[in-house]
Amino acid sequence: MKKIILSVSILFFCLASQAQSQLHESFNKEKELKEAFVKFDMSSFFSEKTNFICDTIEKEVNVNELNLLMKTHIPMPKNTQIRKASETNNGYIQTFGIYKGDDALYYIRFTLSPLNSKLEEVSVEKNN
Repeated sequence: MKKIILSVSILFFCLASQAQSQLHESFNKEKELKEAFVKFDMSSFFSEKTNFICDTIEKEVNVNELNLLMKTHIPMPKNTQIRKASETNNGYIQTFGIYKGDDALYYIRFTLSPLNSKLEEVSVEKNN
């Protein structure tokens, strides 16, 4: 009886650890996301609709609207560079900054779905 309980316990432990590792795989397309952001072409990370948030705008958009809104609301002043600012949720929330020297002018946060690595939300914030 003890052997059966021990065997079942080990089986459940193995299944639980395997399920946990599948749930927590990290986002591994950071380079591709940055390239898409720089080109303002998010089609490779787009499913059907996503939320765009900037200043007073908060709306659900398709890929063409998103690309246009990003071009309109994310200025790229001269002598600035795009750098990664932070990463959370195993990389499924990526934040890039537009920097002039060491000062961040804007932060752009991309929230991606852990299930399919597609965009759920794009948020643009001016650094005051």
